[in-house]
Amino acid sequence: MDDGLCFIEIEDTKINKEVLLSFESGHPCMDDFLHNDCMKISGKGEGVTYILVQRNEYEENNISIVFAFATIATMGLMHMDDIEDIPIKDITKCDRVENISCLEIKYFAIHKRFRGAKDKNYNRFSFKFFNILLQNLYIMSMRVIGFKMLFLRSNIEGMPLYSSAGFKSLVDYIIPYDKVAEGCEPMGLSLSELNCW
Repeated sequence: MDDGLCFIEIEDTKINKEVLLSFESGHPCMDDFLHNDCMKISGKGEGVTYILVQRNEYEENNISIVFAFATIATMGLMHMDDIEDIPIKDITKCDRVENISCLEIKYFAIHKRFRGAKDKNYNRFSFKFFNILLQNLYIMSMRVIGFKMLFLRSNIEGMPLYSSAGFKSLVDYIIPYDKVAEGCEPMGLSLSELNCW
């Protein structure tokens, strides 16, 4: 799907600070992360942030708007063969534990101007933008670094978007705690089940 939009690693852009600061998702913590913390996180090796922009604006070093952003990081999920036998808190004591390589979508936010809006084909921009991200991640898994699964933590508002893309709740399979994502539900999607084209 080439619609003139592309996700670009934020440090590879020459984005004007004012353009970056004009991004508003309607979630102040997400906006604050993009405006102030994404570069620090990258520097610590805790995640890399990509922004969705017009391809021609990126190529001309004249980005006027950030449509969406995503921060990703690698991680591993521990999985037991038979979850009935052992409480999840004792997973490391089990000899049948497998580490599943994952890519975690730590943040995904869409400019509030496009959240819930529909384009001329009546497709919600949120689904379109997330689909572009999934396509990029699939290609990344084939060409850059292998991983078997996509993982994220969803708030209630994001559940319909992620569920429609095939993500399933993992709350019964992993310890669902993350200080930043407290109250969010862990969700995952096997790369073999990804359908983003």
